[in-house]
Amino acid sequence: MPSHDFYLVPKVAVPKTSIVGFMDSIKELAIGHIEVDDALILYMSDTLNWVPTKNPPFINRPIEMGLDYYGMTKIDENSVDTLKNILNGWRVIFAIAPKNITLTGMYIEGDEEEESEYEKNIFDQVEILKQLDALIALVVEVEKHGHTIYHMGI
Repeated sequence: MPSHDFYLVPKVAVPKTSIVGFMDSIKELAIGHIEVDDALILYMSDTLNWVPTKNPPFINRPIEMGLDYYGMTKIDENSVDTLKNILNGWRVIFAIAPKNITLTGMYIEGDEEEESEYEKNIFDQVEILKQLDALIALVVEVEKHGHTIYHMGI
């Protein structure tokens, strides 16, 4: 199953300027890394679009909103308050969910023999909470030390 990578990079780190070198240097410079399941990101995507972000390495572009689903997103101290509140909200919701959670996924077009329907994604509650807690921990590091989180989409 595809996932989204989140890398915690120290504030003083300087990534390379070429697009390919930039991605590699983010991975090399990272002091923390987590993966979040794509289906979970998609489920939370409407609320994640409220987070002010940037799309590196083109940092001269105006502030964007949300995660770049296929590309890179920079999350810094200007983003973390909103992101932390959203993630904590989802954590509260998933903490009261049943042990096996069914989340509605993408709409799947049927063919002549099958009907169209929404995908059903089954998650273990503990796994969802583990992913959210890990992402919240990265956000806290940005708050404390001014580091940056780089999101790499699928």
